[in-house]
Amino acid sequence: MNKLPLGLTIAGALLLVFWSALWLATYGVPRARILSVAAQAPAGTPAPFSAAAADALGIILTATVGTDPNACATDTTAVIRAGTPVYLCFAVLHIGVAGDPSLILHRIETARQGVITDALSLDLTAGGGPLTATLRVTDTPTSDVTGVVTWTASTVGPLTQTVIANAFYTVDIVSPAVDVTLTVGQSRSICPSTQSLRIPTNQAAYYCLTVINTGDVALTRHAIADPNLNIDGNFDLNLAPGDRLAITADELNRLGISGDFGRASVTARVDNTVNYRGFTATNLEVTGTSAATVDVGTTTVLFTKTVSLEPNGCSGGTNLAAFPGQQLYYCVFIHNTGAFTLTRHQLTEQFLSIELDFNWVLPPGGIARITNATLAELNQPIVFGPFVFDPLGVGPAVNNTMLYVGTSPEGFSVTSNSATLASVPPTPVPTRTRTPEPTETWTPFPTLTATNTPIPIPPTETPTPTWTPETPTPTPTRSYAILSLAT
Repeated sequence: MNKLPLGLTIAGALLLVFWSALWLATYGVPRARILSVAAQAPAGTPAPFSAAAADALGIILTATVGTDPNACATDTTAVIRAGTPVYLCFAVLHIGVAGDPSLILHRIETARQGVITDALSLDLTAGGGPLTATLRVTDTPTSDVTGVVTWTASTVGPLTQTVIANAFYTVDIVSPAVDVTLTVGQSRSICPSTQSLRIPTNQAAYYCLTVINTGDVALTRHAIADPNLNIDGNFDLNLAPGDRLAITADELNRLGISGDFGRASVTARVDNTVNYRGFTATNLEVTGTSAATVDVGTTTVLFTKTVSLEPNGCSGGTNLAAFPGQQLYYCVFIHNTGAFTLTRHQLTEQFLSIELDFNWVLPPGGIARITNATLAELNQPIVFGPFVFDPLGVGPAVNNTMLYVGTSPEGFSVTSNSATLASVPPTPVPTRTRTPEPTETWTPFPTLTATNTPIPIPPTETPTPTWTPETPTPTPTRSYAILSLAT
């Protein structure tokens, strides 16, 4: 076996002793150390490394994540929309005791970006407090991230010591969304379903704002603005995903927002718009806008019932001459002459036990013609005939009245009625020609004039010498004219 020369062996031993003495003078007596210490992991994630002694040479690493490119965040979790840039910051603390060597060279890598730097020079001294790396890493995740950062720090000297720490951060991808609908009705406390309302003039109209959280993250703060009604306020309320919030006029005040969410008297058309803003706990914002209309109008209808001998005929009138035993049929006309759409229609006739209730969208100006065929299409009873005309017991005519009630979606209704008359035609009678009597002409009686006509005295005879009674002298008679006759 070959041996080294004695002189060379002694020189090597002396050199080893020299460097050992120099190291001990510089760094002290070596201690048992754990070379890597982990930062505290997120809840539910076990820490892969732990410190074994308080005087261990090592580091504690913290990674924070946020959305501000100019400042380091303080949270280890960021909640963002997909595709939003996030920025990582790192804080590292030397946990050794005073006199431990400084950690000078640093290597940083993440599971997503790989090695960020492997030659970062930072003088990290023991007991010197945490050092925040000014290096920020940008990431643009499109799905949830549970990130791991590995920090490797090394001393500089004859005997290089290396320590490693891991830090964890999370990025939650959320999709905040909201559905906003403004409806209008006539109740302060009930949320209607329609976005348009037509009412008679001087009636009330109140709004309701329905907010549905259609996203996957809770909305915790809300703001409502209605310039038309001078409403502008906000409130805090946790609206979880899928939850619905109905804000009526009464509810608006209970939420602490002043103003009247409606009008007590509407005299002209009103178009109203509400703007909504919702915020998550991490200040992500969603917005929504919705509008509703109030119009002023009237509800009127022209309702006519006709009767004929045709099963589905509508050419007849309201009066019909029929013979006993003939079959009669009804036809109904509903003419919407108002400003409201009528959707519900009810027809009743007590004498024939007719009761119909059906839906038919009849807009303003529309005309509905209802026969037996129409009733069949509407799945209604076939009650418009045939009716056997039998006037016996009720006289020579049958007069029936039908009542109509139409209702709009807003709840306004209109009523009308129409009657039909079926009668037996009269028996023909020969026409007698009357001969006019001659006109009598009144002829006045002739006028008589009274005259005094002397009566002649007969000659006096020589009386016989006997006694004769004396005859009295007659008195003249006076006559008068008739001036008029009573007619």
